[in-house]
Amino acid sequence: MRPHSVPTLRGPWRRAVLIGFGIVAALGLLYLGARETPVFSLQTVEIQGAPPNVHRAVLQSLEETRGASLVALDGDAVVRRLEALPSVRSVSYDRAFPHTLRLVVVPERPVAVVNQASSLWVVSERGRVIGRTSAAEAPELPRVRYLPEAPLAAGEFLADEGTRSVLAALAEAPRRMPIPIHSARFEDGELTLVLAGEGETRPLLLLGEPDDVGTKLRVAALVMRKLSAEERAALAYLDVTLPDRPVASTNPLPSG
Repeated sequence: MRPHSVPTLRGPWRRAVLIGFGIVAALGLLYLGARETPVFSLQTVEIQGAPPNVHRAVLQSLEETRGASLVALDGDAVVRRLEALPSVRSVSYDRAFPHTLRLVVVPERPVAVVNQASSLWVVSERGRVIGRTSAAEAPELPRVRYLPEAPLAAGEFLADEGTRSVLAALAEAPRRMPIPIHSARFEDGELTLVLAGEGETRPLLLLGEPDDVGTKLRVAALVMRKLSAEERAALAYLDVTLPDRPVASTNPLPSG
């Protein structure tokens, strides 16, 4: 058999192919030019969803990218850098040409101040250490004692499962508890919240095992709202271990 020859492009087809190659080459040159020229330089960063302290941390982290090409900007690297900030949970981004980078930031939600060997740390609902604080500057959040001896550091996650159970419970507490939560603990497999009662009183909120915590806390809030001011002042404990049968008492729990 005689070998078949490959037909050559003629006339309009040849011109179309050449034009196509020309367009691709032109686009490539335009892209390279956009990467290297200041036409699309990053000048403005718009941030949504971040409170002032997180807003400042994000801007500071991106300071060195200001003036860089928005075209060449590695968005995934920006996300990784910002999500490494202890106060940032997640980030999404969008390039708004010619000069703006838009960010939507989901901050870590602080739920407790953890006390480890007299050092105070603000911790998120996920168990992430947001940052160190002091007794004078600590936010009004429930206190949790942290017993493991390995020193904490901003950005890491607590390894202790009991403490993480406490934080998860605090995250489900209603925003406005009728009696604020003073502190919390996890002992012998059961959750106990210590409430900030009248004066120096510390009534206990007994949650039992760390299951169906949201329901238990909603029931507790409902019961506390139904108590009179006098009954709240005299409250010693509220047991919602069985949320369909809550027990409120003015008698302290027996020790031991």
